Amino acid sequence: MIAALIFVILIIIFIAFLIGKNLENLCTIWFFTNFQEVSVIVLIFVAFCAGVLTALLFILIAKLMKYSKQNKPTTTEIQTVKERKIKKDKKKIGLLKKAEKINEKTDEPAEN
Repeated sequence: MIAALIFVILIIIFIAFLIGKNLENLCTIWFFTNFQEVSVIVLIFVAFCAGVLTALLFILIAKLMKYSKQNKPTTTEIQTVKERKIKKDKKKIGLLKKAEKINEKTDEPAEN
């Protein structure tokens, strides 16, 4: 716990030192147009935010791909479902044929 606190304090000191050394540094950037006299600190902050957003986008895409693979039925499951449907359809056809035979027998005139 103390090591983590020391690590965070060192990072804060490093960031403060970086900002202090680059406050007066200006640069010109081209990003589809020329930006004159942009602070280096602003440029570092924008680049950091762009990197974070890009990383989050890739993480989201990876999780969505993993989720879609987990919920996708396998070919054996699909085949089993199709076979069950075919069996049900065959039973229905068999029952319809039996019903037609029964109807044919009842429709025939009785012979006396």
